Amino acid sequence: MPMGNCESYSMDRLGYLKWREDLKQFHAKTTASILQQSGYDAEFIARVSFLIEKKLLKKDEETQLLEDVVCLVFLEYYFNSFVQKHDAEKMKNIILKTWNKISEKGQQEALKIDYSAPNFQLIKTALDL
Repeated sequence: MPMGNCESYSMDRLGYLKWREDLKQFHAKTTASILQQSGYDAEFIARVSFLIEKKLLKKDEETQLLEDVVCLVFLEYYFNSFVQKHDAEKMKNIILKTWNKISEKGQQEALKIDYSAPNFQLIKTALDL
């Protein structure tokens, strides 16, 4: 199931969430296949798939660590381009959703990122800091 065709998903929140879930499944299956062909054991493959599918987020330490990394990469390398594409209210919503997925330690690290002054102010406003 190649994931290049987003047209088969409705262009609303439900369609977006379905696309994201299908994408996680696609990545987990693709990775599992590669790992199996490379000789990894079933237990290792199952764990990697579990992490890719973000199962037990907030409850599983490794799943949470992976989510923290993803969110911190977004904030450090992609946040600026998102700010340019969306209005302040939409960005506040994106910031809150991102923040709520990050662990407390990840949140502390997120505040250490070298944001532009306006972007850092937007983050502080969204988080009521």
